Amino acid sequence: MQAEIDGRQKTIASLLKEAESSNQPEKKKRVANLATSLDQAWHQRKQYLTQAHELQLFKEQAQQTEDWLASKEAFLNNDDLGENLDAVETLIRKHAEFAKLLESQLGHVDEMQQFAGGLLQRGHGDAPYIECRARLLQDRAHRLKEQCASRGNKLSQARQLQQFLLNLAHEREWIELKMQIANDQSYRSVLEQTIQGL
Repeated sequence: MQAEIDGRQKTIASLLKEAESSNQPEKKKRVANLATSLDQAWHQRKQYLTQAHELQLFKEQAQQTEDWLASKEAFLNNDDLGENLDAVETLIRKHAEFAKLLESQLGHVDEMQQFAGGLLQRGHGDAPYIECRARLLQDRAHRLKEQCASRGNKLSQARQLQQFLLNLAHEREWIELKMQIANDQSYRSVLEQTIQGL
C-alpha cells in the first residue's frame, strides 16, 4: 500500500503544482488536505496491521507458554510418594531433575512477559487483554514454582517416613528374635542355672 502511495506522490505533486498555478486557493487546500488525509490513513492502517501482527505473535507465545505450563503442572499433580525407601529415592531424583529443568525453562515465561511489556509500553490497542493474559501466566508460573517446592518437601518427608518405617521394621525383627530366645525353654534353664550359681 505504501508503494502505491509513493507511486502516486508524483500525481499529488502535479495536482498541487496545478492548483498553485491556477491561483485557486480552495483547490490547493483540497489537494493538500487530500494528501494529508491519505498519509494519515496510511499511518493508521500501518499501525493497525502492526498491532494486529504483534497481538497474534503475543497470542502464539502465550499459548506456547500455557501448553508448557500445563505439561509441567501435570507432572506435579502426581500424588505418588513411593511405597518404600527405594521408590521414594527414585522419585526424589526425578523431582530434582524436573526442578532443575523447570528453573532453566522459566525463561520462556520471562520472555513472554518482556514481549508483553514492550507492547504495553508502546501503547498497544489491546493493552487490557495483553496485560491480563500476561499477568495470569506469570501468576500460573509462580504457582508452578510453589507446587514444585511443595512436592519436593512432601518427597523429603516421605523419605523420612520410609526411613523411620524401615528402622522400625529392623527393631521389630530384633525384638522378635530376642523374644524367641527369651521364650526358649533351654535358654531359660541355662539362664536360671547361671543365676543360681551366682
